[in-house]
Amino acid sequence: MHPLPDGVVLWTRLAPDPTAGDGFGGRMDRSIRVEWEMAEDEKFNKVVRHGTEVAMSELAHSVHAEVYDLKPGREYYYRFKTGNEISPVGRTKTAHA
Repeated sequence: MHPLPDGVVLWTRLAPDPTAGDGFGGRMDRSIRVEWEMAEDEKFNKVVRHGTEVAMSELAHSVHAEVYDLKPGREYYYRFKTGNEISPVGRTKTAHA
């Protein structure tokens, strides 16, 4: 899915050991709640959207969040959190109207 003027899809995958020999990133056998945040600034002082998704083992702990009601042609920053772990900050941009 391509960015829309009012939305984007955020993707991530939980992998506690990305180089594990199992080829699945050190697979876990349970579902894990993953929080996400989207902000107008890289330091997350202006969070505009947030939510929670569930990373399920049967989907290889892949997560996607559909984020809407954003402004067109605007750059946004996002990150994921689970437990005490916070992902590196990502950057995306909505399409122009």
